[in-house]
Parts: sequence; C-alpha cells; structure tokens
Amino acid sequence: MHCAGCGNELQEGAIICRFCARIVQFKTHFSPADTDVSSFSYLPIQRSNSILNSDLFKLGIYFLVLCCFVLLANLGLASLEKQNVVHNQWSARVSISRVSIDTLTHDDSVVISGMVTNITDRNLQAVVIRAYVLNTLSRPIGEVYYTVEPEILQPGSVSEISISVPCNNDLVHQVKIEVFDAPEQPEIKRPVKMSRLWVTGG
Repeated sequence: MHCAGCGNELQEGAIICRFCARIVQFKTHFSPADTDVSSFSYLPIQRSNSILNSDLFKLGIYFLVLCCFVLLANLGLASLEKQNVVHNQWSARVSISRVSIDTLTHDDSVVISGMVTNITDRNLQAVVIRAYVLNTLSRPIGEVYYTVEPEILQPGSVSEISISVPCNNDLVHQVKIEVFDAPEQPEIKRPVKMSRLWVTGG
C-alpha cells in the first residue's frame, strides 16, 4: 500500500510513513492527529496577507507617516525659533516703548514712532532698528533698517524714533519692529606715559 500524503510505498504493518512522517490511516488504529494539514498550513500566511492588504492597516501606516512629518515640522520650527532668539539677543540691551503705528496718514507708507532706551551699563554704538510690514500671507511687503540717533547711546538715555516704511497700505496686515543690532561701544585704550623721577644724593 502507499502513503496517502506523499504516495511512497509503505512497509507492511507501518504506522508512520518514513518519508513524510504521517500516520498511516487504518480502520483499526485511526488517529485524530492524522489530519490533512496541507489545507491549514497556508492559513496564517493568507491571514497575514489579508491584514497587510486591509484598509485599517494602510490607514495606520498613513497615520504613522503623518505623525513623523508633524514631528519633523515641529523640530524644524523649534530650530527656527531658537535661531530667531539668538538673532534678537540685542533686545536685552535696548528697550522699545511707546510705539505707535500710523497707517492712515500716507497711502504709500506706514509710519512707526516710539522711544528707544539703553538698558545696559555700557555705551551702545550704532543701534539699528528693523521695521517691516507683512500682508495677509505673512509675506513682507516693506522693510526698513533705521539707525538710532545719536550714534552713541549712553546707559539709561532715551532716543525718539520715527520710521517710515514704504508699502501699499491696502495690503498691510501686520507691522513689526525689533532691535536688529546694538553693539557696545569699543573701549578706547590710551597710551600711558611713564615719567621718570631722578633722585640724587648729596
């Protein structure tokens, strides 16, 4: 007789096939373990394929990609904000107060006025204020770099500013002002003259 699984010839009285290790089915010693496993062997693979092809799995992948994109965007935004803070480190030296913005007097410009104060204990030289105008898309439509007068701003001194930014007033959405540069006045080193004193004994 032959094995029902692999078709090889079986020895007389064999209980297990020596080729495929299947239990030989006889009416006298049928075992429940001798089942057709070929129909079940591919079931986990087919099930995993169905999971991979399901809409829920694809939705999960899309959601994961979206989370990664949002995380990278937030990291990039944080990096830009950090650079902006470093760039505007001069705000710890200069204070801008009493700011008023005039967008009605002129059709082709915005006038910004205010007070600039040196809040350090050192002289500041050539303080520069940046004023710019943005439209509804947050794009600049006008920009001016204004040098504060006088050139040397002593500690605690206050200077008035009036900045006119050329732009189309109909497109104005935001007006911003910031300290662009506020370097300390370099120290002037004067040469020290040494005098000699001659002492003579008598």
